[in-house]
Amino acid sequence: MLIKVLDTRSRAVQAAFAAAGIALLVFAAQELLQLWGPGFQVVCETWLYTALEVCAVMLCAAAAIRRSADRAQWVLLTAALALWTIGDGLWTFWLESLQPVPYPSVADVAYVLGYVCFFAGLSTVLVRRLRHRAAALWLDGLVAGFTLAAVGWALVVPTILASPHSTLAATALNTAYVLLDLLLLVAVAVGYALSGWRAGRRLGTLAAAFMILAVADLTYLYGEATASAAFHSIDNVMWPMMMLLVALAAWQAPEKEANRLHTGRETVLVPATFGLISLGVLVRATQVPVDAGAVAFATAAMLVAGARATLTYLENVRMLDRQTSDAVTDALTGLRNRRALIEELTGAVARSLRTGDPLTLCFFDLNGFKHYNDSFGHAAGDELLRRLGSAVAAAVEPHGRAYRLGGDEFCVLLSGRFDADSEPVRLAGRMLSERGEGFAVSAACPNESL
Repeated sequence: MLIKVLDTRSRAVQAAFAAAGIALLVFAAQELLQLWGPGFQVVCETWLYTALEVCAVMLCAAAAIRRSADRAQWVLLTAALALWTIGDGLWTFWLESLQPVPYPSVADVAYVLGYVCFFAGLSTVLVRRLRHRAAALWLDGLVAGFTLAAVGWALVVPTILASPHSTLAATALNTAYVLLDLLLLVAVAVGYALSGWRAGRRLGTLAAAFMILAVADLTYLYGEATASAAFHSIDNVMWPMMMLLVALAAWQAPEKEANRLHTGRETVLVPATFGLISLGVLVRATQVPVDAGAVAFATAAMLVAGARATLTYLENVRMLDRQTSDAVTDALTGLRNRRALIEELTGAVARSLRTGDPLTLCFFDLNGFKHYNDSFGHAAGDELLRRLGSAVAAAVEPHGRAYRLGGDEFCVLLSGRFDADSEPVRLAGRMLSERGEGFAVSAACPNESL
């Protein structure tokens, strides 16, 4: 089963992931269920926790070394895991034993730099693999991300920032952590939107890791602000789990870029649902006090949703214009087609009857075209029709318009009265004629004046 999960046949890598998975289960069992005594608890929180982090760093680094494709992103993510491990090591083996415990501390420098590397690595993934996605998908992701940020801010941030025991520096750092976590959720939402809300295994694993990181950090800060240990054990499990998931993502097979993006119902329902949630936050803010940060994120989500709706409207207008144009345009020659002739002739006749201005309608059949098509092939025949169509359209432009009715049948509608020997009609016939070695194509025109 592990072989199917990992994109490698290396027994060392498989064994390392298996051992890390077992160690994480043991660690989680001790943290959440307290199955063994206090002595083992200390071993788990000090040594097993650190070993899991070091293992994740080494596995991610090995993937960055062995895989040339997308190496930059895995180097950045390895650096992020290493900085996070350094921060935890400083805290576990030094800072936690100081009295009073310093906050902010040098460990926070490593954590913040780790965030920077996380953002850089995830941005590399999104830009390199998903940069050609439509602007609408980017906007969908921002709607979802800002909505998650608004809800997260409304639920936990006021309590975190209102802690009476925080210094100004601690409050500033907590605010920075909250913003980094929420922006990480925004980046994850954008990534999912760009994949059509159907992320592959690698991007999905990374997204799960970063969501776990954001939730763990927010609940940790909430617990510290409320002096509650309710989330302490869960947070201790979520952080090494996050790091191992990043390492696991590094050993997933890269997703193949789809030639056609999935456009199922979720591409409409998901962003619409997030937009309604943001609207709910704003409505809630009119009834009860809601922190300004949550209102700002919800407002940003609604503004982006408005931009998305505008973009959708413009795309629909352009699509309707294209469909309307295609309906009256001959796909091969670019001339107006039979449907366009019927519509325009109806209007032209009505105007002619009102004003008394004559019209001339000329039909042309190409003599010798079938022989040309049989001799040189259909591709050459299509190319000939394109040349003749362009030539006749330019020739009759001062007097009217040219049409292709289908096959080798063309037509011109001229303003004024012309007979078969008039210059405009003869010029149109010459433009629809071509001679060469082994072929002669000419145009015959029985015309009638309307």
